[in-house]
Amino acid sequence: MADAQLWTLLPRDVQEHIARFLAQKMLWQLLHPAWPKGSGLNVSTQSTNHLAEIVNLMQATPLFDRALYTVYLLSVPKERWHHHNAFANGLVRYVWEVHDRRLATAHGASHLSVPWVLSNAGLRADSSLFKRDMFARFQQIARQAYLQHGSRYLPEHYVYELRLAIRDGANKGTLGRINRYLRTSYATFLAAAVNVKWHGRTKKQCAMVWSRIEEAMERAFAPVAQPPATV
Repeated sequence: MADAQLWTLLPRDVQEHIARFLAQKMLWQLLHPAWPKGSGLNVSTQSTNHLAEIVNLMQATPLFDRALYTVYLLSVPKERWHHHNAFANGLVRYVWEVHDRRLATAHGASHLSVPWVLSNAGLRADSSLFKRDMFARFQQIARQAYLQHGSRYLPEHYVYELRLAIRDGANKGTLGRINRYLRTSYATFLAAAVNVKWHGRTKKQCAMVWSRIEEAMERAFAPVAQPPATV
C-alpha cells in the first residue's frame, strides 16, 4: 500500500509515461519469457507468474491499471476458463492501439508498438519486425489454447468474443472510428490471429471466421445514414 501511495505522488504525466513503458516491458515479456531454462518452472506456471506481475503493477495506481489493461488481457493463461474472452478483447484493443498514428506520435518511444528493448536503450527503429513476431506469438497462444488437453474451444468461440468486443467498443467510443481500408486490414489481422490451422480444419471454416469479423466491423463502423433533406 505504501508503494502505491508513493506512485500516486508523482505528477500525472510522469505516471502515464512510466505506465506506458511498463506496458511495453510486459508485452515484450509475453513475446520473450524472462524465465531462464532450467528454472524448474513449466509454461503454465510461467504464464501465471507473468500475469501476477502485471496485476501487481496495475494495483499501484489507476493510471497503471488503465495503461496495462490491454497487456493484461493478452496475458491471461490459456488454462483459465475466461481465456477466450480476455484474449479476444485484448486483441481488439491491441490492434487499435498499436496502429493509432496519433497516439504513436504523441507517445513517441513509449508507445506500445515500440519494442521495449529499443525504447529502454533510447533507440528509435522500425518496429515492424516486433509487430510480426508479436503476431506470431498471438497465433501460437491461440493454437495452444485449441490443442491443449480437454479444450472445448474453437476459433468460432474466439470470433464470438471478438465481434462483441468490436461492437461494444464502437458503441462506447473506446475504439476510434476507422475507414473501410482499415476495417479490412484490422479484420484480416484479427482473423489470422485466431484462425490458426490444424489437422481437420477446412478452408470453408477458415473463410467463415474472416467474413464474420469483417461483418462485425462493417456493422460497427459503417457511416451513419443521414435523414433525407426536407424542402
